Amino acid sequence: MLPKEHRLRRKSDFNDAFCQRLAKANALSLSLRIAKNNLAVTRFGFVVSNKTAKNAADRNLIKRRMREAVQKFLQNIQPGYDIVIIAQPEISGKKFAEISETIKKLLSKTGLYISHSKFGLEYDFKQDKTKKGKCFSRPIWIAF
Repeated sequence: MLPKEHRLRRKSDFNDAFCQRLAKANALSLSLRIAKNNLAVTRFGFVVSNKTAKNAADRNLIKRRMREAVQKFLQNIQPGYDIVIIAQPEISGKKFAEISETIKKLLSKTGLYISHSKFGLEYDFKQDKTKKGKCFSRPIWIAF
């Protein structure tokens, strides 16, 4: 189970992630919305609509699989962000391994997934506000 401090619980937190969107990433079956939260932990929220799965039991199964996948990568995710993971209708037939791999790819694409390598490199998430005031993310490798 995903620890309580790593969950988005209030409607205002979800709205902040959608409105104050720092970055977004899309795949065929999932999409991410990311906002800065100025906390020591990264929090996650999961959205599965009626369009994705009509049956409540199916929607809950998809959410449980997404939560478990996030918990698996929790120690490798950079702290200080609110991330909302939105399920698309194409996710309904996916197995846990496919959902987990998609989440890992999306987090890597946004620069929030830290890969601990033997070379001692860390992934830093930097904002670039050069294009029309919008936030674009640019990952930078830093040696320590």
